[in-house]
Amino acid sequence: MLSFVKLLLAVLLMAVLLWVGVHNQQDVKLDLAPIKTFLDVPLFVGLFGAYAVGILTFAVVHIFHDLKLRSQISRLKKEHRKVSDELHQLRNITLEDLPAEDGPEIAS
Repeated sequence: MLSFVKLLLAVLLMAVLLWVGVHNQQDVKLDLAPIKTFLDVPLFVGLFGAYAVGILTFAVVHIFHDLKLRSQISRLKKEHRKVSDELHQLRNITLEDLPAEDGPEIAS
């Protein structure tokens, strides 16, 4: 069901992009200030370029965020394993192996 929804959303997105492209045929001057100026570029090319730059920016930010979360998960798994091993050792300790306490004696 989820793959069908994804497919439907992809088709709708392509339809919207096609509709925007068809309805924006006028030519514009596209000025990429430090790089280059393009004359007589269809408006949908500029819109698609801005969309692509936004998607790429999101992808780069998402990759770094994902790597940060993966390293955090790895660190927490190591810490969990260490605490779990310590707890297992404490559960298996016998009364004879317990260290003597230096606290006050209880008189009976």
